[in-house]
Amino acid sequence: MTATVDLVRQPRRRRLRMRLNTAGGTRWPLARVFVVGAVLAALVGTGTVVLGVSALWRLTEARSALLDRAGPAVLAVQDLSTAQVDQETGVRGYLLAGEPQFLDPYFAGVDRSRAAVTQLRASAETLPEIGPDLDAVVAAEQEWRTAYAEHVIAVDPATPGLDAGRALFDRVRSTTAGLEERLTGLRLDARERLQSAASFVAWAGAAIGATLLVLLAVVGIGLRRMVLRPV
Repeated sequence: MTATVDLVRQPRRRRLRMRLNTAGGTRWPLARVFVVGAVLAALVGTGTVVLGVSALWRLTEARSALLDRAGPAVLAVQDLSTAQVDQETGVRGYLLAGEPQFLDPYFAGVDRSRAAVTQLRASAETLPEIGPDLDAVVAAEQEWRTAYAEHVIAVDPATPGLDAGRALFDRVRSTTAGLEERLTGLRLDARERLQSAASFVAWAGAAIGATLLVLLAVVGIGLRRMVLRPV
């Protein structure tokens, strides 16, 4: 009787042992689980850091383009335009009245114009698009001075007529307006890039947050199934 019972139990033990061995063979060792988890966490962490750094770099670059390059250049060209009008006003007043004090706006405008051109030259190093327009403005203003304004100041009998002086200054106005229009376009482009960069930062922050939540959920489920439940 005892021998019969033992013969019946032996196949059951073999089947149970086979199940345990099979189950044990499909389960990773705990050390491997931690290594794989650490590698995945490192990869995800590196990706989120790269994404965050890229977003912040884009935002910084766009802000610099707007505030440090396009913005000051637009203010400089506006100062240049005002200085040119002061020069023309001084020359016209001196031509009509013949009094030297009427030339004060002219000489002050010349100084401000040169200062504005110097700043625009510095801006052209980072905004090379404005170089040709700036050269055209400088050439037109210099031509107006040498061909008309200086003759008026020197009371030269060979001074060109008012129409010729007006035509020369109209060229100064048009070239300066072209430069200002180009800089305004560059500033609008920089503003759009800044808005796009800000949106990218917001999107990147949301993506990083969602990635971290998914990572925590995966880690929690993995620990529960592979560590806590077997224990």
